[in-house]
Amino acid sequence: MSLFRKTFGTPMTTFIIQHRISHAQQLLVTTDDNTLNIPPKSQPFQRSLQSRLRMLTTDASQDASST
Repeated sequence: MSLFRKTFGTPMTTFIIQHRISHAQQLLVTTDDNTLNIPPKSQPFQRSLQSRLRMLTTDASQDASST
């Protein structure tokens, strides 16, 4: 197990992707930028962000339908 994973409990790539997604989420909330302008042009990041946003919107729609 790598030192990074021992220290943070996650592989470095996962940590970086989660950090970027968190930053993108903050930008979406605090700016008027279009969602297409927020994520970097990096393919792995875009896939991760799209996947996370899909999960968030699915969770939100399920929460709204259960009320």
